[in-house]
Amino acid sequence: MLKRLKTLALIGGCLLTWQAQAAVLQVGVLAEYPHRDAEAHWAPVHAYLDAALPEHEVQLRIVRHLELENLVRQSQIDLLLTDPAHAVLLQHQRGLSAPLATLNIQHQGQPLDRQAGVIVSRGSSSVHTLADLQGRQVAAVSRSSLTGYLAQLYQLHEAGIDPNRIHFEFANITHEQVVDAVVSGQVDAGFLRAGVMEALQQGGALEANALRVVAPVAVVNYPYATSTPLYPHWPLVALPHLDNHTLRSLTASLLGYGLNGDAGSADWLAGFSVPANYASVELLLRELGVAPFESAQPQGLDLSGLWAEFQWVLLSVVALLLFLLLVLFASIRSSRKAVLAGERFNQLYNNSPEPMLIMEEEQFIDCNEAAYRLVGYESRESLIGLTPVDLSPPQQPDGLSSADKSALFLQRLSRQGFSGGMEKTEWVFEHKGGRLLTVEVTMMPFSMKEQSVILVVWHDLTDRKEAEKELLRQKTALQESNAELEQFAYVASHDLRQPLRMISSYLQLLDKKHSERMDEESRQMMRYARQGAKRLDQMLVSLLDYSRVGRKSEARSMTSSRQAIDEALKFLQPAIEDREAQIR
Repeated sequence: MLKRLKTLALIGGCLLTWQAQAAVLQVGVLAEYPHRDAEAHWAPVHAYLDAALPEHEVQLRIVRHLELENLVRQSQIDLLLTDPAHAVLLQHQRGLSAPLATLNIQHQGQPLDRQAGVIVSRGSSSVHTLADLQGRQVAAVSRSSLTGYLAQLYQLHEAGIDPNRIHFEFANITHEQVVDAVVSGQVDAGFLRAGVMEALQQGGALEANALRVVAPVAVVNYPYATSTPLYPHWPLVALPHLDNHTLRSLTASLLGYGLNGDAGSADWLAGFSVPANYASVELLLRELGVAPFESAQPQGLDLSGLWAEFQWVLLSVVALLLFLLLVLFASIRSSRKAVLAGERFNQLYNNSPEPMLIMEEEQFIDCNEAAYRLVGYESRESLIGLTPVDLSPPQQPDGLSSADKSALFLQRLSRQGFSGGMEKTEWVFEHKGGRLLTVEVTMMPFSMKEQSVILVVWHDLTDRKEAEKELLRQKTALQESNAELEQFAYVASHDLRQPLRMISSYLQLLDKKHSERMDEESRQMMRYARQGAKRLDQMLVSLLDYSRVGRKSEARSMTSSRQAIDEALKFLQPAIEDREAQIR
């Protein structure tokens, strides 16, 4: 028996030791500052994670890029908080998880889960546009920073500007040091994360007109000046050795703690929220051809030895071409079926009662009759060449501008490619006559005659929306009517009791004064009258109690106390006379 107890104690001790080890959670954080500054900067995040994950002992390891990648490779950390571009790189190289949550910073008490880049030059500089950067000295924090370099580089790429014509300087410095270099004239321009300039100005470290924003981009509901679109903020990702149960538990605890928690509160930290969509970051890296999507460099070929090395491959190609000729004849028959299918689609498209359109590069290139009639146009040709923004008011009901919302949905479709993806949203169009139309828009990418286009289907919701508004109006009117009835029942039951008390009082006086002279029938009639008054008073009390159920209190107002006293004395007059009382 003693031996069994010792064995159980040993097993229990091992389990406790394992639980204690499992409770430690190593979180790697990419350092953007010198070591001491980094620890102070990330201390609120440490406190936040401690509070959000009370079942774990959270330990932060704040290190630079190379050391952080070594920790990931050796599985010495469990979670990773890093720049989005760095996270995408490690996900492809090391198989990290999808983002568990997205870091939120706060601005004037509001959480922000998006970030952007900004290009600045001196206030007196002649650098105003992206083209002006050519041949100039430009400072940036790091080649791997999303909003400190890559987002701005993507804007240059989209504008057709060769970055090789710009002299970049990377000294592994902070954003604040980039600002100093621009202001002091060491460089002509600098790439910054949006918000750094405003923070320095607010803290008094930078004059308001010391810097100019180059090629500003207007972003709705974003508090900082930007030169790029918005991208999601830093993701929190997990290493492959964490099991699914642990990941679900960590994610539930972290997201359940919410934003603006007491732990980790700081001027800049709002907390963590549901993971954002990082597809825009991956698309940017692919377009720029940077890690992990760097394009292979072309290799030179030895044409003289091509035949000797690839003769069997070339012979196979010739044989394949002969085979393809045979296949070509067979495909002629199948093409007839494709033609018939195309004709059926055209009939369905042109005769559909639902408005249907075809878009290419944000413009309508075709539509059916129902589409142009819905928005008040006379013909198919009058709609071709327009964009959804041309048919819309400047602002959509969800707060986004029509231009931003259109760009957002087209960007989502381009990420999905032509693999059967679909996007659906409500949209407000402006009829040619001026009235607004609420439409459910469905967009589906597909290929038509070897051309990548988007099929758009509109479903008019205007009548349904008007019916919903009318239903809401009637509901409000009914609630107001019920409230007035409750108020009337309260007033009526309360005020009727006063004259009823007077009737009861005088009946008592009559009974007391003349009871001896009344016969039995008269006394019985008097009792009936008093009992009826009593029952009526009970009914009024019940009605008064019922009217008070759920009744809102009325607004306070001035009233005459003299009037209230006179009214009370009037109803008390029988009792005063009966007792010969004097009121002073």
